[in-house]
Amino acid sequence: MVLFAFRSLWARKIRSALTALGVATCVLALTTVDGMLGHMHAERAQDVARFSDRVLLQPRGAGYPPFRSMLRQEWVATVLQRPDIVTDKSTPLLLLVLEPADNPMDVAGVIGLGLWPGREQAWIGDVQAISGRATLAEAGANAVILGAQAAHFYGVSAAGETVTLAGREWHVAGILRKAGPAKLDTVDNLVIMPLAEAQAIPGVEGWVSAVLLTAERGQAPTLARSLREAYSTLEVYTQDDVRRVLTGELDLPGRFLGMLSWATFIIAVLLVTNVMSIAVRERAQEVAPIRPIGERRWAILGYTLTESLMLSLSGGILGMLAAVPTAYLLGWTWILAWGEGLRLTGLVLASGLLAGVYPAYHAVRLYPEVLRYDELRRQMEEIAAEKRAMDQAYRHLVRGREEERERLARELHDQAIQSLVGLKFHLAEQAPGAQTGLQAEIDAVIQTLRSLCADLRPPALDRLGLVAALRSYLDDFSIRTGIRVELRVEGDEQRLAPEVELTLFRVAQEALTNVWKHAQAPKVEVGLRFGEEGVELIVRDRGRGFVVPERWGTLAGAGHFGLVGMYERMALVGGTLRLASAPGQGTAVTAWVR
Repeated sequence: MVLFAFRSLWARKIRSALTALGVATCVLALTTVDGMLGHMHAERAQDVARFSDRVLLQPRGAGYPPFRSMLRQEWVATVLQRPDIVTDKSTPLLLLVLEPADNPMDVAGVIGLGLWPGREQAWIGDVQAISGRATLAEAGANAVILGAQAAHFYGVSAAGETVTLAGREWHVAGILRKAGPAKLDTVDNLVIMPLAEAQAIPGVEGWVSAVLLTAERGQAPTLARSLREAYSTLEVYTQDDVRRVLTGELDLPGRFLGMLSWATFIIAVLLVTNVMSIAVRERAQEVAPIRPIGERRWAILGYTLTESLMLSLSGGILGMLAAVPTAYLLGWTWILAWGEGLRLTGLVLASGLLAGVYPAYHAVRLYPEVLRYDELRRQMEEIAAEKRAMDQAYRHLVRGREEERERLARELHDQAIQSLVGLKFHLAEQAPGAQTGLQAEIDAVIQTLRSLCADLRPPALDRLGLVAALRSYLDDFSIRTGIRVELRVEGDEQRLAPEVELTLFRVAQEALTNVWKHAQAPKVEVGLRFGEEGVELIVRDRGRGFVVPERWGTLAGAGHFGLVGMYERMALVGGTLRLASAPGQGTAVTAWVR
C-alpha cells in the first residue's frame, strides 16, 4: 500500500512537490510561531523561578520590571536592616534602558542594573560567570558585569576588556553564562554596575527603582505581609505577583500567536485535502490507477489515508529541516528543540489524517461505482465488438446471397431460358402448326423463369438505376397480384452506390411482398424522394395493419423475419428503417439513407 501510494505521488511529482513545499512553509511558520510562544513562556517561567523566597518593594503601579518608578533611597533604608531578611542577598535596585528594544514586546534591548556591589546574587541567583567574576565586590567604581546577550551585543568576548556605555569607558569584570535554556532578558541582556555609578548616568543620585529583599527559605509570604503593613503606600511583589504580571503580558500575544498557529495548521490541512480531492477525481476518470485497489472499502480508505499521510509527512520533514538553517540565519536558535520537533511531528501526522478524511470518504463512495461502470463499459464494448463481428458476418452473408442470386439469374437466363427458346423453335420447324399446347406450356415456363430471374436480380437495376428498376418491378407486381401500385418520385433523380440501390430495392420488394401476403390492400403507394441530405423510400398501404412492438427483436419472435431483414439491411448501409402501423389503419415502411 505504501509503495502504491508512493508511485501515485511520483506519477504527479510536480504537484506533489509543490504541495510538499506548501506544507513545509506551513510547518516552518508553525515552528517559528510555536517556538516564539514556547520561548516566551520558558523565559517568564525562568524569571518567576528566580523570585523564589524574594520580595520586591516598589512604588504602586510600577509593574515588573519597575523601569519607570523612582523611590527615594532613604525612604526605604530601614527595610534593609530588618532581621527577617537575608542581608547579603538584599539590595536597592536602579533599572535603566541602555539600548532600545528591537522587539515591541520587550522593554529594553540592553538593561542597566545598579545595585550594591557584592549583592549581585539577589538578582541573578546562582548564574555563574563564564569569564571573570560574577560579583563587583572590590572590582572598582567603573566595573560592570555583562550578561551573555549584552556581551554579544557590545562585541565583548572576555573579562578585562572595556566597553563604552552612556559615553563612559567601563571595565568588564565578568561575563555571565546564559541564564537557562531560554533567553532571559532580565539576566542575559543585563549590564550590572555599582548603584552609585548607575544613578550618575541619568543624574538621579539618591533615587532607586525598587528594593529587592530575600527572605529566609519559605518565609517570603510572611515578609510580604509585614512589608505591606509597614509600607502601605508602596507595592510589594512576591513570586506569585511576578507570575501574574508576566503571565498577563503573554495573554494577548499568546492568543494571537495561538490563532496564527491554528490558522497555519488549518491551511496545511486544507492544502493537502484539496490536492488529495483532485487526485481522487483524476483517478476516477482514468480508472486504471484504481483497478489494483479494488472495491474493498478498507483498502480504498487505507490507500487514500496513506497517500495523504505521505504527502503531509514529506512536507513536514522538509519544513523541519528548513527550520534549522533559518533559525541560525536569523539568530533564533532558541526555536529549535527536540520537544518542539516531536510536537510538530504529531501535528503533521494529525494534519495528514484530517486532510485524508474527506478524500477517503469521497473515494470510498466513488471508486466502487467507477469500477462497476468500467466493468459495464468493458462488457458493452465486448458486446459491441461481437455485434460488429455479427454485422460483418451478416454483410458477407447478404453479399454472398446477392452474388448467388445474380449467378443463378444469369445461369437461368443464359442456359435454361435459352434452351427452352431453342426447343420451342425446334418444335415449330419440325411440325409447324402442331404441338400448339406444348409450345404454350414452354412459353409459360419461359415467362415464369424470366420473372424468377427478375426477382433474383433485376436486370434494370444495374443498367438503368433504382427508379427504372422500381417501375419495372411495380408494373410486373401489379400484373401478377392485381394490386394497383402508384409510384411517386420527388427531387432530382440520381444514381446511388450499388449496394444502396440494391438495399432500397430489396426493402421495396419485401414490403410489397408483405402487402400481397398479409395486408389485403387494394392499392399501394410507393414514394421515392431524393433530397440534399439523403434518399427516402416510403411504401404505404391501407390494409389490415398490425400492432408494432417496441423493439425490433420482438418481430423475429413473432415470425416477422422479413421486417427484421429489412431493418438489418438498412443498418448495413448506414441507413434507418421506421415502421408505422395499427390495426385497421394500414402500414407504412420508411427507409432513409444518406
